[in-house]
Amino acid sequence: MIIVNKNNSSKKIRLLEIASLVPYGTNVYDVGADHGELERFLADKCPKIMAVENKIGPYSRLVKSVANFQNVTPIMADGLKMLTKEYSTVVLAGLGAINIVNILKRDLTKLEYVQHLVIDAHRDLPLLRKSINQMGYIIDKESIVFEKGIYYVLMRFKKGNIIYNEDEILFGISLEESANFPQYIENEVLNKRQIIINAKHDKERVQAIENYLARLQRYYENKKNYSRLIKIFSEKSQG
Repeated sequence: MIIVNKNNSSKKIRLLEIASLVPYGTNVYDVGADHGELERFLADKCPKIMAVENKIGPYSRLVKSVANFQNVTPIMADGLKMLTKEYSTVVLAGLGAINIVNILKRDLTKLEYVQHLVIDAHRDLPLLRKSINQMGYIIDKESIVFEKGIYYVLMRFKKGNIIYNEDEILFGISLEESANFPQYIENEVLNKRQIIINAKHDKERVQAIENYLARLQRYYENKKNYSRLIKIFSEKSQG
């Protein structure tokens, strides 16, 4: 079950939040810039932006969209191929986690001068956290946004040497600091409980989900804001 907030359905909340995660004053290399909407939000805070697309259709629209921004350079290229040391922030938004990891792995040497990665991946977040952590980055900030009936987890990574444990890889580091966190967790629990109902004859799958929910609860019991979640876990664990 996904709760829809009709008041937010037409707003570009996610793009605004992605833009807010980009450190002020840094040069940005945006992979998969699509129609250049993010560039419009970044143009006033970043001296130099390279907007990258690898398909002719989106690239043509991108060129027209950013034509009036002198600090935005649209370019047709794959992944990090055109990344140079003058760009200290790389944005990868609206791409799948596996695709993002593959893009980064193909050109690992290009990341030498990249201090921040701003990521918007819609699924496979544990894979994303683990892979980028192994590349020499740590989670600097996590944010949850709700747009058009969907919760999105956005992340900013920075250079660092901390190795995360399994729970941190699975559930994140600081999601509970987001204003949307209780609703996000409630949505997660509701979705998992619905899967249990639908898969009640698949005992192995049901047990795996029950184990996941128990692990989720144990993880957040150790967090300072757990009091906000007690009702969610107690109600959804019955029946």
